[in-house]
Amino acid sequence: MRQIIVSLLALASCGTVDFASMDAKEFGSSPTVQALQTSADQNLKNTLIDPESLRVRWFDQQPKQAALWTGIINNGWVYGWAMRFGVNAKNRMGGYVGEKPYFVMHANGLAYTSEVGGNNNFQVNDQPAAPAK
Repeated sequence: MRQIIVSLLALASCGTVDFASMDAKEFGSSPTVQALQTSADQNLKNTLIDPESLRVRWFDQQPKQAALWTGIINNGWVYGWAMRFGVNAKNRMGGYVGEKPYFVMHANGLAYTSEVGGNNNFQVNDQPAAPAK
């Protein structure tokens, strides 16, 4: 029984989002670059050991359509707008850990900030967004 549940959870979290076939309304309105950058800055500074050591390098110059897998219990895919960036900050020993890829995403009135990879399935539409219909 346990193997079946694990298999179903893995299967449900697999796959990619077909951004081209989605209605632009599902993503909501695009936030400003400043809004995403402020959310990322606030969220990271609340979790870092040494918030003053935060170094950020933005990979994206504009918000892009994105999807985040939040799990079956949390309603599956969440759609919104995101920007990717690199984070470097000091650890407990006072040394910089090296740049790691992160994303910040606005969706349904919430701001998500997390390292890319790990326990999340985060996808970005690198194609220009289609005009709203």
